[in-house]
Amino acid sequence: MSDVWMVGCDLYELTLMLKSCVGKDGVVAARTVPRSELYSWRNRPPSTMAARRTALAQEVREVHHLSRENYGAVRAHRAFGQRGTKCDRKTVRKVMREAGLRSPVA
Repeated sequence: MSDVWMVGCDLYELTLMLKSCVGKDGVVAARTVPRSELYSWRNRPPSTMAARRTALAQEVREVHHLSRENYGAVRAHRAFGQRGTKCDRKTVRKVMREAGLRSPVA
């Protein structure tokens, strides 16, 4: 199995993936995360940062679509500045990469 699927995963997501592949007995035997902590994490509402990242991803898709899919991260970041949305250029780049959005030049 490739290690590529683990990029961007946190410990809880990894544990849930292992649970679906191996079964709960295998995960409990590996003692990746205490069971109570795993279920409390799963039922927890999204953090403020996760909610902001989701909103930013939606806005990145909108800017990318409005630019007829020509904008890369730098120009999308500039468009956010013109809209009044504050975020870091590197964050825009990460969100675009996670969403699979690219400029035709890149």
